[in-house]
Amino acid sequence: MRRFPKSSALAADWCIKAIKRLVEVCDICNRLHDETQKEPLMSHPAPCRRWQKVGVEMVTFADRQYLITVDYLSRLSGFFEIDRLSSTAASDITYYLKQHFTRHGLAEEVITDNST
Repeated sequence: MRRFPKSSALAADWCIKAIKRLVEVCDICNRLHDETQKEPLMSHPAPCRRWQKVGVEMVTFADRQYLITVDYLSRLSGFFEIDRLSSTAASDITYYLKQHFTRHGLAEEVITDNST
């Protein structure tokens, strides 16, 4: 069984590489690759300070739920907070976000895709 590296930045890099490997061997992904319509990316203006604007995403990987939190100012340097969730209940997500905001400061803006 594979384990995540201890460092958040290494864990994020490991996740990205693992996802790319899965997509490369996925028959459905390869068959539909050319048919998939490209959507324009929506850019966000860079914030003035760290943890002013953060992005939050819930991800399922290897049948486990993770909460990924990224600072928009530091995103290019690969700074991510990755937390394994015991459930997707709002109380669990709130618990981890409170930890992040206590450690880094309260965000003025939180960007999500409203995933459930």
